[in-house]
Amino acid sequence: MLNSIFRPFLLTAAFLLSWASLFGQSPAETDIVWSADRKLSWTDFEGTPSGQFVTDTLVAAITSSGFAYGLQISSATGAKFQIAAQFNPKDSWVRPNKRANLYLLAHEQLHFDLAELYARQFRKTLTQMNAKKPLDKKQVNDEYNAAYKAFQSRQRMYDLETEHSRSKLEQTRWQAMIAKEIEALAAYGKDQ
Repeated sequence: MLNSIFRPFLLTAAFLLSWASLFGQSPAETDIVWSADRKLSWTDFEGTPSGQFVTDTLVAAITSSGFAYGLQISSATGAKFQIAAQFNPKDSWVRPNKRANLYLLAHEQLHFDLAELYARQFRKTLTQMNAKKPLDKKQVNDEYNAAYKAFQSRQRMYDLETEHSRSKLEQTRWQAMIAKEIEALAAYGKDQ
């Protein structure tokens, strides 16, 4: 009932990839960067259903989130990178009759948490690679594409296993599992 398997990640990926080439610039002002201290609220969901979702009332909400990177390579300083998990309010929406449903909001929050988990995994990969030899743009881009593909696959698995939040047992299991995985990567919660 929540997110369709056809989640709008392609839009998100295109949006986030545009930031990837602009190291040093912040994500769009309207984006929300993931923080353990700031959970999503329904007021963050500013978009409206479009396309197939206008008539598909089985989908109660859509979260547009992902992660992006900025990279700067210099012969003097080596490689520097920034990685951020982001939520796009303009492309995220909830049906008005579902705005009081905090259980649904927790399901949507976990989609954003998954973006942070994969941002941390990508940050760890780049940090370890950079310690061995200087990074190059193609190598980083290839790693990003692989990480983003894994992220999208995990998002689909999350919706399938939780039945878009209808399975409370699976929803609880996923919340505990993702919290544990994020905590295990605490050292990679911020750019180095």
